[in-house]
Amino acid sequence: MCRMILAIGKTKLGPLIDGLIAMAASENEKHELNGQRPFRHGDGWGIAYYSKGWKTIKSTKPVYNDNKINILKNRTVSFAVLHARKASKGKITLNNTHPFRHGQRVFCHNGMVYDSMDFPKKYVCKGNTDSERLFYFILSALKEGKEKEGIRSQLAKLKKFSGVNFILASPTKTFVAVKYSESPKYFTMKLGKKKGFTIVSSERLPIKGMKWKALKNGTLLEIQKPI
Repeated sequence: MCRMILAIGKTKLGPLIDGLIAMAASENEKHELNGQRPFRHGDGWGIAYYSKGWKTIKSTKPVYNDNKINILKNRTVSFAVLHARKASKGKITLNNTHPFRHGQRVFCHNGMVYDSMDFPKKYVCKGNTDSERLFYFILSALKEGKEKEGIRSQLAKLKKFSGVNFILASPTKTFVAVKYSESPKYFTMKLGKKKGFTIVSSERLPIKGMKWKALKNGTLLEIQKPI
């Protein structure tokens, strides 16, 4: 389970980090899981941003209680992925903390997948989450020029899950999948836009000038050349 953000367009990390902290602390939107009491995502956080290659910073501390993240707020980025984890499978370790990276792609996921997911031996899991397995399951089907078809084919094979929402980011093509079987308020991803700036987030963020819309269940969004 997680809260996650994809940001494309020149910005300081500060507003994105503030949004991630609010979501993780259960202080932003109301949904099925925090209606009666807080539903916090305090089992680690990670940020990946692109600057002549991916730079990744992770921590196993709660994002809302970790001073390490504050030093990143003034950093200007043009392409970033942020994630706050609530552990459901796998211990609280850096290897189980999103985003995961393989080559020029980074990945984060929200939900639980109970299906068996097979992939070639060249992909080696460093942790023990279903999310990392989902990453390699998706990567194993990607073919140049037919990435979207490969992703759809893999998603169609999954039958037992709470959510298969994910962000798969790269400098050439980025994909956002929205697929869930329960808790639509919690799992529905939101797309926000203003001139020169695009966000896809688990929840709407209080960033001035953004126009938001909910992404329907079953959406597979493709963004060409995000940087």
